[in-house]
Amino acid sequence: MESHRDWEKIWFGVMLVIVVIFVAWSYVSVMSGDTATYRDGLPLASGVPKPLPNGTVVIYMEGVQWAWVPMNATEIVYSPNGTQMNISVTANVISFANGYPYIKVLPHQPVEMILYSNNVFMRFT
Repeated sequence: MESHRDWEKIWFGVMLVIVVIFVAWSYVSVMSGDTATYRDGLPLASGVPKPLPNGTVVIYMEGVQWAWVPMNATEIVYSPNGTQMNISVTANVISFANGYPYIKVLPHQPVEMILYSNNVFMRFT
């Protein structure tokens, strides 16, 4: 009987070490930005160029039960002195037909969609 308890302790120790390794690996990946985690509303290391290209349409999509609903759209335009302006283009980009949302953008126009939900409380520092 006593030998079974020793094996249980050994297996518990091995599993504990494996869990600690995975938690540490996940922590390092999140902090270095190697994973698709979210901080301040944008994914880290997502491949999105910074700053966004001129003419990029940013669409805010709200998550509701079983759907994403486009709520707002802005176009990023840079002035000649380099300052960024966000111009509202919601009426031109987002339309609804028969209760379904449609998003219309020009061909080859860069689009960034920011997904959020009012049902999830997130705090990023």
